[in-house]
Amino acid sequence: MSVPGGIRAKLMLALVAIIGGALAGAFLIVVPSLERRLVDAKLEILERDTASTASAIVANDIADEPDAIASLGAAFGARIVLYDVVEGPSLAVLVDTANPELTAGMERDPIALAALEGVSARGRVTRGGTQYAEVATQLLTGEVLLLSGSLTDQLSTV
Repeated sequence: MSVPGGIRAKLMLALVAIIGGALAGAFLIVVPSLERRLVDAKLEILERDTASTASAIVANDIADEPDAIASLGAAFGARIVLYDVVEGPSLAVLVDTANPELTAGMERDPIALAALEGVSARGRVTRGGTQYAEVATQLLTGEVLLLSGSLTDQLSTV
């Protein structure tokens, strides 16, 4: 099969293929790396905020004060969920700064459950079609504290 237009058309097709291949290669290398760095940056911010929140909750003994915990969540721009560890071991939600409709299923959050196995855990979860970065830590008083922040802005940047 011959390409109509002669040598110029062949050179143009070759140039388009070379440039397209280079752009596709760059996209496949840069995008996952950028996404990973942005998500890691969000997780590091949440880890720092989790440490501050845990200190504030334990030092001020506000585990049973939802309004105080909600103000901490507003200050950090994150959803805060405080869990009680119950038999099993499993979790029961004590305080959730999100809407009550969004609390369903939070007792099975994988990051919070992972914090039961160690001191803290961090990761990425999807709920309701939205991705979240989460950091959970077990408090000295036995409860588990989870901070969750949406990754919508980071992923839209990518």
